[in-house]
Amino acid sequence: MKTPHRLFKSPALHFLLIGALLFTLHQGWVAYSLRHTPAVKEELVIGKEQIKQIKKDILAQTGLRATPAQTQAAIQKAIDDEILYRQVLALHLDRNNPSIRHRLIQLARFVSEDPKASDAAHYRKALELGLDRSDLVIKRHLISMMRLVAKKVPTPQAPSRVSKEELQDYLEQHPQSFMKPLQVKFTQIYFSRDKRGSQGASQAKVLLKQLQKEGKKPNEAIGLGDPFLEGNHFSWLNDSALQRLFGPIFTRHLAELEVGKWHGPLPSSYGWHLVFIEGTRPAQVPPLETVANQVMSAILKEREQQRLIDTLRELRSRYSIRVEDGESDANGQT
Repeated sequence: MKTPHRLFKSPALHFLLIGALLFTLHQGWVAYSLRHTPAVKEELVIGKEQIKQIKKDILAQTGLRATPAQTQAAIQKAIDDEILYRQVLALHLDRNNPSIRHRLIQLARFVSEDPKASDAAHYRKALELGLDRSDLVIKRHLISMMRLVAKKVPTPQAPSRVSKEELQDYLEQHPQSFMKPLQVKFTQIYFSRDKRGSQGASQAKVLLKQLQKEGKKPNEAIGLGDPFLEGNHFSWLNDSALQRLFGPIFTRHLAELEVGKWHGPLPSSYGWHLVFIEGTRPAQVPPLETVANQVMSAILKEREQQRLIDTLRELRSRYSIRVEDGESDANGQT
């Protein structure tokens, strides 16, 4: 039987708690939205000093002065962040949050005149001092939490359910994202750069002519060349596997070779290789049954972004947004 401590660490429990939280937030969000459709738009101002700080932050992060495009994007993000933060406060999601409570208690201890006071007393003191509104760490945490909620709460444009027809349509519209790459089956004879030095390539050419003249098959070439750690026979390797084993130059040349013949020498980081191409499988789009989970994940990821866009667009409509220095289109979308 699981102890309470182990149960608390259970991934299944975490999943249930997160699901319950999102459901509660969804219900609260919908209820709040129905009750709070303001007749007069709330004002949101991005002041000159804030824009100066935005430019300083970009300079600190990139080492270069902010371009107009960078400044514009940063201003729009600042607008979104402020709107999300105000929504957090409107929904009271900052209250009874364990992470925020812990942070506020820590902050209160720094300024407390009574270090022996209880956590509850420190928490109340932090609220009295307004630390929950002035601490940037808390604000960023709440904004991140609100972004997550916005991504998870379904919208008419981005519902939570995905039909089989939608999966098939997405696969047909994005074939390159799920394409099964070209695969190659081949045998190679290795000439070590460490062992043969600069003579390796010329020695490989001599053996190539012999193999071609005698028409030797792969099984008749066993034992020729130098030992190779990964072996001599390779079955149905794709581009990424080939690059990992032999490097990009070898891989690029291999894809161009004719089936049923000896070729080479192909260079790699290890030396030189003679290769006999036994077969190729062309790149192809796999059937939906084999990639359904990947397609589903791609759709849900796109829908999360769409939900965030939809939510921010709706929230922005409640505000009269003004940027003081006129560098930004205040109604620009995220």
